[in-house]
Amino acid sequence: MSFDSPVDADENQPHDEKEYNQRLLDSLFSEGMSQDPWSFVNDYILRMLKIAEEPAAARGKTAARPLLARDVLRSVIGKYFGDLGWDYFLKAPSDDQQHSHKFDVLAEKDFHTIVVEVKPAININNFDQVLVHIVQDKGMFSRVRVFLGTDISNARNLLCGGDITDILMEYAMRHQLGVIFADQDQFWIVPAEFLLINSDC
Repeated sequence: MSFDSPVDADENQPHDEKEYNQRLLDSLFSEGMSQDPWSFVNDYILRMLKIAEEPAAARGKTAARPLLARDVLRSVIGKYFGDLGWDYFLKAPSDDQQHSHKFDVLAEKDFHTIVVEVKPAININNFDQVLVHIVQDKGMFSRVRVFLGTDISNARNLLCGGDITDILMEYAMRHQLGVIFADQDQFWIVPAEFLLINSDC
């Protein structure tokens, strides 16, 4: 599936955000994701970065906020999946008794599964362990897409160059890893296909 231009009247979010994200999530399990043009993906990423880096006052906030706590971010992401019509579970245990790591967010719809490993703060020192969990999670399912869920404040750090970006791109290619950037007001889905197309911050 390819999409129309994401910008209409409201530049803060894609046109008809909920409908767009529903279609985007559904398309993750089809062959059409790679059809999105570079110009669309680049615009999507650049607009997300603009929102992420707006001064607090520009968004009607009185002060810059700290990163969301992991439990809060986990709940925000899970609830949004629920709003899009997915069944979701937080801190869900695995059916495999040998797999003690719990899934931060497990979302299911029409025999499709999405697993999100939530980490509010990302840096080069903790990124490897996060990725280990993501690869383990993916191995538990025959048909699954995996995402890193993080605070939207991390967007530029993850997407715009440096060692973390290089590692992220490698995992996007090898494991179809995408990223969900969120806070209390924003929710941006960046699948692996977008990560691999995007080349300009």
